[in-house]
Amino acid sequence: MEGNHSQRWRVNGSATVAYPQRWRANGGADGAYPQRWRVNVTADGAYPQRWRVNGSADCAHPQRWRVNVTADGAYPQRWRANGGADGAYPQRWRVSGVAAGANHQRWRANGAAAGAHPQRWRVSGAAAGAHPQRWRVSVAAAGAQPQRWRVNVAAAGAHPQRWRANGAADGAYPQRWRANGGADGAHPQRWRVSGVAAGANHQRWRANGAAAGAHPQRWRVSGAAAGAHPQRWRVSGAAAGAHPQRWRVNRVLLV
Repeated sequence: MEGNHSQRWRVNGSATVAYPQRWRANGGADGAYPQRWRVNVTADGAYPQRWRVNGSADCAHPQRWRVNVTADGAYPQRWRANGGADGAYPQRWRVSGVAAGANHQRWRANGAAAGAHPQRWRVSGAAAGAHPQRWRVSVAAAGAQPQRWRVNVAAAGAHPQRWRANGAADGAYPQRWRANGGADGAHPQRWRVSGVAAGANHQRWRANGAAAGAHPQRWRVSGAAAGAHPQRWRVSGAAAGAHPQRWRVNRVLLV
């Protein structure tokens, strides 16, 4: 299925609509406010699902992942708060950007094994970390460290697109933010939720996953389809938030 709009999934798994399903903070499927995607842990397609990262045409519908990480490795690893690999809580996506294969690559908790698994980082910035963390903000020119995806999901380029700390358009480094919301940050932070229409700051994925276009689709707080701003959330869970936040996943804040 081709098209310029992200696909939306009904609660019943119907694929007949054009826009992504969004969810209220209370988990309700009928939501006027843009929400993070619900993390489906069921085997059948009753709930909305995640998007294929490669955006290839061979799969018109977003790939859905099981809770376990067994069998053909088609499911992402999820991690408990204590760093256990066997987790019942929604976790991060597999991270492979390879054109072949519909699955993302997963990273081990220890970051070992021939770069087959992503390195995760402690809050202190230490490379060795047993607990799932946010991505380290790599400032290296060469892609030796895990970095963000290219925004356009283009096949060209071995490294994901990154943005400079100053928000420069040529974007070599990802933007990082202090806990107080300051743009100048030395510590890995959540991605800033950019509210600008032009892509001066890094933004979320394009909703359609198309190769054309440099900026991801974003949503207004009002829930308008032609939205420029994504929904942001306070630590308290309030929908109205002036501070950049991490996306809530199934009502659980990622750290």
